[in-house]
Amino acid sequence: MKQIIPSSRRLQCANVGVGILIFLSLCLCGLTVFQWVVQTRLTRLVEEERLEANKLRGERQEFENKSRRYSDEVARVTEMRIKLEEERKTNLVELRRTTVELSKLRNDFLYATNYAAQFSNALAQANTNIALQNKRIEETVASLRKAMEERNDIATKFNEKVRQYAELVTNYNAMATQYEDFQKQVKEMMEKQAEKK
Repeated sequence: MKQIIPSSRRLQCANVGVGILIFLSLCLCGLTVFQWVVQTRLTRLVEEERLEANKLRGERQEFENKSRRYSDEVARVTEMRIKLEEERKTNLVELRRTTVELSKLRNDFLYATNYAAQFSNALAQANTNIALQNKRIEETVASLRKAMEERNDIATKFNEKVRQYAELVTNYNAMATQYEDFQKQVKEMMEKQAEKK
């Protein structure tokens, strides 16, 4: 039997073919590794986006709840302000009425005092009348003192209501500022979320 010896040219072609096959195999392996790395990164990015979206939905819900609570609080403060304003008006009417009564009592007191001074020389003859007048004067003075005390109480209550109203206005202004800041934050978050999309 005759032994076939491959020629050197055939060997070189076979070696080149094997080299090309090895190179293509390595390229295919590299492509597989690259595809695996890209797929892993994409999966991780999708998961991060999902978590971020959940977080943003939670924050949005929290901001909406805060907004609702702030709106309720603003409505409550507005209602309290209206009630305080009505109470202040009632107090002013009461104060005016008390002032008119006080002025009337002072006039009555002055009249009684002048009357007593004019008829002081007839003290002996009008002893009974003077006793009645003294009683009336004492009642007038008692009424005057009572009216003065009531006026002072009303003025104290009015001052307290004014102080409470000032505190309510300050709280209302602070809450309005917080509400505006909150609206700005929500708007910025919505713009950022829109930019991400």
